[in-house]
Amino acid sequence: MRRARSRQSLVATACLAILIAAMSILPTNPAAANPVPSGNIAVTVKILRWSDQASYPFTVNQVRDTLFDGAQNTSDYFTALTNGDSALVEVTPIEQIPSVHASTDPAVINCDPDAFLSEVPPVPPGERLIVITPHMSSCPGNGLGDIPGTQVFINGVLNWRLMAHELLHNQGLNHAGACTSINAAGDCSGNSYGDPFDVMGASTGASAGFPSAFNLMLLEEIASPAQTPDITSDGVYKLKPANQPGSGVRLLAIPRPGGQYEYLILETRVKRAYDNFRSSGSRLYHGVSVRLASLNDSPNGISTLLVPANPKASTSSDRTSWPLGTCEVYKDGRSGASIRLLTIDSGIAKVQVAVNGHRLKNRAECQKTKPKAHAKIAGSTLKVSGKKLKFSVKCSAGKGPCKGKIVIKHGKKTVAKGSYKVKAKHKAKVKAKLTAKGKKVVKKGKPKKLKVFLKPKGGGKNVSKKLKVR
Repeated sequence: MRRARSRQSLVATACLAILIAAMSILPTNPAAANPVPSGNIAVTVKILRWSDQASYPFTVNQVRDTLFDGAQNTSDYFTALTNGDSALVEVTPIEQIPSVHASTDPAVINCDPDAFLSEVPPVPPGERLIVITPHMSSCPGNGLGDIPGTQVFINGVLNWRLMAHELLHNQGLNHAGACTSINAAGDCSGNSYGDPFDVMGASTGASAGFPSAFNLMLLEEIASPAQTPDITSDGVYKLKPANQPGSGVRLLAIPRPGGQYEYLILETRVKRAYDNFRSSGSRLYHGVSVRLASLNDSPNGISTLLVPANPKASTSSDRTSWPLGTCEVYKDGRSGASIRLLTIDSGIAKVQVAVNGHRLKNRAECQKTKPKAHAKIAGSTLKVSGKKLKFSVKCSAGKGPCKGKIVIKHGKKTVAKGSYKVKAKHKAKVKAKLTAKGKKVVKKGKPKKLKVFLKPKGGGKNVSKKLKVR
């Protein structure tokens, strides 16, 4: 959930049957996002109860576990997100206070977060204020964060991801959506909470982890321009995991002139603390996630839209299947870009891009060639026919034909030589010409068995078999 810095009334935009739902006003500029502060983030928390009720929605310890002390908590999330630079700190003890509003007051019946936030004294500059109330069914969502700003309202729900989501609104981040429909130009209509991988999207239960690479760039967790290049020419680009610290490119940005979302963003991820909520086999860790993104006024308060880049996926498919897999191609009509993932290992990808309607060149990494056909000696007999020996060779399915040299031996003596060539998926008679020694061996009387060798052209494993002579 997001809100503007101003204290004007809110307009509900969406409500999902998930833990985080939306209240929003006019979009703000995601380029205004602030870096997560280095050092500790001071947090003041107030838990309200209605004046005509005796019980509070949560205990102090329940709130403290969610924010600071639980097995998974919001403070540890920020520590992981900033690679140890930031954590939440309880600057004043979490406090339970009675609200001036009764459960029957219009502010409660109509859900007016401003009324409850105004009950609490403002915090000093740089600190964050979190006000938690009993749940109000009239509210279209479970949380609200100034964007950017210092205040968070929580509507009767405790979840560390919800807290992280709203606090990141305070840093200036908008929502992370997903395409609900997509046209030939690659432009999308989307929803506010559709991205299953970004905490600014569908971040519920055991779901999303860190923000996307685009949002990490806005937070300056990916800070160097060299790590976020605009791709304006054909080439093969190396891409490192967005959620891992270090040097190297963490985001590829393809301009989309004239688009409501003016960039196509490519990223990869690996499993790490607080960003490990998908199975190891997930496409998230073995593919490239593709998003539309806007640095201008975010349409409907959504700064990114996850795209179904997997050619077999659609907007109705499970969104966890949307990342682009190895050797798959995604084409964006507006930019004219074609994207192919060549290889990926431990989140480090080689991505081939062709821009401005150019065709992708063939790459050896993605040439799906048939396995080479191989020969075997068929049957069990070898026929003497004049000065030649005949037998059958069978060639398997695959890239053929099967061809190579024939050598036939009696003990250590080579008695015949020749060559073979048989079409793939065929069997044929082949011949070997008797050598001078072979003629003598045959003239003295046919040996009972001779050993036949097939030596494939271009290398490969030799094939041999003893055949009865007739």
